[in-house]
Amino acid sequence: MTGYDHIVRAIEAFEDSLVAESPEVPIQTVAELARRVGYSVHHFARLFSAVVGTPPKEYILGRTLTEAARVITGGETPLRAVAERFGFRDYETFSRAFRKRFGIPPKRLRQDPHPLDGTPRAVPARPRLSARPVIAEPGLVHIDEFHVTGLAFFVEEGVLSLHSPWEAFMRVQDRVRDRVLPEAFFQVSSWPETDALTGLAVLCGIRTDGVVEQEPLFHTRTIPAATCLRFVHPGGIETIRDTYEFIYRDYLATHDVQAAASWEYQHYTREGATEIYIPVRT
Repeated sequence: MTGYDHIVRAIEAFEDSLVAESPEVPIQTVAELARRVGYSVHHFARLFSAVVGTPPKEYILGRTLTEAARVITGGETPLRAVAERFGFRDYETFSRAFRKRFGIPPKRLRQDPHPLDGTPRAVPARPRLSARPVIAEPGLVHIDEFHVTGLAFFVEEGVLSLHSPWEAFMRVQDRVRDRVLPEAFFQVSSWPETDALTGLAVLCGIRTDGVVEQEPLFHTRTIPAATCLRFVHPGGIETIRDTYEFIYRDYLATHDVQAAASWEYQHYTREGATEIYIPVRT
């Protein structure tokens, strides 16, 4: 089953939860939708955005409010009952979200029913692998457990550059003890399985043996043994977003392989390339 197939399954599960006959409250979070199809939140969100063209959080809210508007214009269900049916904790929260999305409160729509510019159900076209891919075909590799020691940062969603964290680490990297030779630098990214945080925890560091105690300044992360897809980004770090777009939009969406776990890492080779390792289910 390709990444595209998983996203279609997720859309179907969400849309089924929206219908009036559904016994459950509509799926409300990206985390719940990702869990339904066996993905981590981060990988699911990137794959959904690549396939559908809209972030899943935006799609969930847009479709929920659109269906709520349809119920309001098509019957006499009390507005507070509509809010409860579509999973809002109270009418005031529902009304604020509705006004922000459509420019009018639910009460105004009940008084003057008319079509709104809602969010239609997504029907994504099946993607095709680019005839001229950005990077070479990835390899499926097994990695043994290893350790990375460095500086830890939390990076908010939308940050385009990690130049400052790396600049900070490089100023103190000579104080890291028990480095494995030849030296190897890594950027390890991890994320929570919740919608409460929308960024990434990032560790900029160097490979160590993981045994000797480090200064309190540093954090040591154990990278577990795993099977990973290994992509090689041949250019400078300033163009790595193009490679990630290829990974999710072209490769993962069109191949029978499923990203797993809540972490990934980049390895910076001595030849100047950036290797991207993404754990997958086997």
